[in-house]
Amino acid sequence: MFTKFERMVAMKYLRSKKERTFSIITGFSLAGITLGVAAIIIVMSVMNGFREEFISKVIGISGHTTVSSFYTSGLQNADDVVKEIEANKDIEDEFVRAVPTIEAQAIFSGNGQTIGGIVKGVTYENLMKEEMIAS
Repeated sequence: MFTKFERMVAMKYLRSKKERTFSIITGFSLAGITLGVAAIIIVMSVMNGFREEFISKVIGISGHTTVSSFYTSGLQNADDVVKEIEANKDIEDEFVRAVPTIEAQAIFSGNGQTIGGIVKGVTYENLMKEEMIAS
């Protein structure tokens, strides 16, 4: 793996000047590098797991595609639209399900503060199909 010359150069700079053993500074340096690399690997693993969980939670409630109506009364035949989309799910391999939702603007007030927001609603049956809620 390493040539004789590479090993000789490495040993020359790893050994202390006075003795033929490794110096204390070399040991601390190697330990510091080892701990640093281990910390980076652990943090990256945790963050990657957090990212996957976060994305699955966010996407679990809000889908990738939204079909909406421009009319204030909404889609009158939302169940028919969902059935038609599910009938054509062979088009996309990663398609999981279609769920009709209602979305409206709202005003929330409490503790002397008032803010605006968006409220999303689904039926109880569709809500229980969500893995993170049903379990």
